[in-house]
This record gives sequence, structure tokens and C-alpha cells, in this order.
Amino acid sequence: MFFANLESHEGIEFPCLSLVLELQRGILEPGQLAGTKGKIHEGYLDAALARPLNAYHYGGQCDLIVLASYLWHGLAEAHAFNDGNKRTATVVMAVFLEMNGVTFHESVPEHEIGQFVENLCQEGCFERERLEFYLRTRCCWIEEDAS
Repeated sequence: MFFANLESHEGIEFPCLSLVLELQRGILEPGQLAGTKGKIHEGYLDAALARPLNAYHYGGQCDLIVLASYLWHGLAEAHAFNDGNKRTATVVMAVFLEMNGVTFHESVPEHEIGQFVENLCQEGCFERERLEFYLRTRCCWIEEDAS
């Protein structure tokens, strides 16, 4: 099991609203996966982005995997966009991890993450704890993956 605990709260980078909006636009651009552009519910989006920040600032949580699972789950469940919520949440989670020096093992097939999310949703068990376990078993520090 991979644990991405940091010694302190210093240095954790979180995605900002503008980055999330930029990533979401890229997901729904022509030539990308199908999706419907439309109204953005910024209040829902702000609340989802606040979940890992609250765990970090008020709960003392320094484990990047836990924080990533809060972000991933929060964005997917917030339904801040007309379409592409799970895809956006997955991309933002991966960017968050990379911003902080964590990546997926190169052995993880690209399609696996999306299929995992779809399976959880179909089974009615899209839960933060399951996302955390998934990340723990498939992530590593970026420099570890290079070896």
C-alpha cells in the first residue's frame, strides 16, 4: 500500500477554480469525448474544491492520497457541470497528484481508471473510501515510477 504522507502541511498545492474550468473545457472540446457544454454551478464547484482543503487545514490531513480521494469524490458528486463531471473529477485528481509529486504506476492502463469509476457508479458504491483504496494500490512518487 502506498502512503503519500508529508511531514507537514507546507507545500501541498491544490487546483484552483480556473484550472478546473480549463481542464473541463478541454474534456468537452471537439475531438474529445462527447459531452454537453452548459451552465456551470460555481457554488457546487467551490464546495467540491473545498473538501480536500478543509481536510487539510482543519483536519490536519497531510496524506495526498486521502486529499486526492476527497477531491475526486467531491467533484464527481457535485454535478457542477452539465456533463463530464466524472471525467473532469478524474483528470483534476490526477493533476492534483502530479502537482504534488505523485503519479499512477506506468503499469496502470489508461482506460482502467474510467472503467473503475463507471463500475462503481453502476454498482451504486461510488464512495470516497473506495477511491482512496484504488489510488493507494496504483500510485507512487514520481521519482519511484522512473526506476
